[in-house]
Amino acid sequence: MYQVGDLVMYGNTGVCRVEDIGHPQGISEKEQLYYTLAPVYDKEVIYTPVDTKAFMRRVQMQSALSTGFRRFQRS
Repeated sequence: MYQVGDLVMYGNTGVCRVEDIGHPQGISEKEQLYYTLAPVYDKEVIYTPVDTKAFMRRVQMQSALSTGFRRFQRS
Protein backbone atom coordinates (compact mmCIF):
# COMPACT_ATOMS: atom_id res chain seq x y z
CA MET A 1 0.00 0.00 0.00
CA TYR A 2 1.27 3.45 -0.87
CA GLN A 3 1.46 6.28 1.66
CA VAL A 4 0.31 9.90 1.44
CA GLY A 5 3.08 11.89 -0.25
CA ASP A 6 4.40 8.97 -2.32
CA LEU A 7 5.04 9.53 -6.02
CA VAL A 8 3.63 6.81 -8.26
CA MET A 9 3.38 6.09 -11.97
CA TYR A 10 -0.31 5.64 -12.73
CA GLY A 11 -1.31 4.05 -16.02
CA ASN A 12 -0.87 6.39 -19.00
CA THR A 13 -1.35 9.47 -16.79
CA GLY A 14 2.26 9.50 -15.61
CA VAL A 15 3.68 10.62 -12.29
CA CYS A 16 1.11 11.33 -9.56
CA ARG A 17 1.37 12.24 -5.89
CA VAL A 18 -0.78 10.28 -3.42
CA GLU A 19 -2.74 13.09 -1.75
CA ASP A 20 -5.07 11.00 0.42
CA ILE A 21 -6.24 7.47 1.19
CA GLY A 22 -9.82 7.04 2.29
CA HIS A 23 -13.46 7.28 1.28
CA PRO A 24 -13.98 10.25 -1.08
CA GLN A 25 -17.37 11.94 -1.06
CA GLY A 26 -19.59 11.02 -3.97
CA ILE A 27 -18.12 7.54 -4.45
CA SER A 28 -20.78 4.89 -3.86
CA GLU A 29 -18.53 2.15 -2.42
CA LYS A 30 -18.20 3.38 1.19
CA GLU A 31 -16.29 0.32 2.44
CA GLN A 32 -13.74 0.50 -0.41
CA LEU A 33 -10.56 2.54 0.20
CA TYR A 34 -9.44 4.88 -2.57
CA TYR A 35 -6.22 6.69 -3.40
CA THR A 36 -6.65 10.34 -4.27
CA LEU A 37 -3.98 11.01 -6.89
CA ALA A 38 -2.83 14.40 -8.15
CA PRO A 39 -0.93 14.21 -11.45
CA VAL A 40 2.31 16.18 -11.23
CA TYR A 41 2.00 17.56 -14.76
CA ASP A 42 -1.75 18.23 -14.82
CA LYS A 43 -4.50 19.86 -12.75
CA GLU A 44 -6.94 16.93 -12.49
CA VAL A 45 -7.71 14.69 -9.50
CA ILE A 46 -7.93 10.92 -9.86
CA TYR A 47 -9.73 8.55 -7.48
CA THR A 48 -8.75 4.91 -7.83
CA PRO A 49 -9.46 1.92 -5.58
CA VAL A 50 -6.51 0.82 -3.44
CA ASP A 51 -6.81 -2.67 -4.96
CA THR A 52 -6.95 -1.37 -8.56
CA LYS A 53 -5.71 -3.53 -11.40
CA ALA A 54 -4.45 -0.43 -13.22
CA PHE A 55 -0.69 -0.12 -13.57
CA MET A 56 0.77 1.63 -10.51
CA ARG A 57 4.40 1.65 -9.46
CA ARG A 58 6.31 3.73 -6.90
CA VAL A 59 8.66 6.30 -8.43
CA GLN A 60 12.23 5.89 -7.19
CA MET A 61 14.06 9.12 -6.49
CA GLN A 62 17.37 9.67 -8.27
CA SER A 63 19.30 9.79 -4.97
CA ALA A 64 17.90 6.42 -3.86
CA LEU A 65 18.76 4.89 -7.21
CA SER A 66 22.32 6.24 -7.05
CA THR A 67 22.82 4.84 -3.54
CA GLY A 68 21.53 1.45 -4.63
CA PHE A 69 23.77 1.46 -7.70
CA ARG A 70 26.85 2.29 -5.59
CA ARG A 71 26.04 -0.60 -3.23
CA PHE A 72 25.66 -2.91 -6.21
CA GLN A 73 29.06 -1.83 -7.62
CA ARG A 74 30.82 -2.60 -4.29
CA SER A 75 29.52 -6.18 -4.13
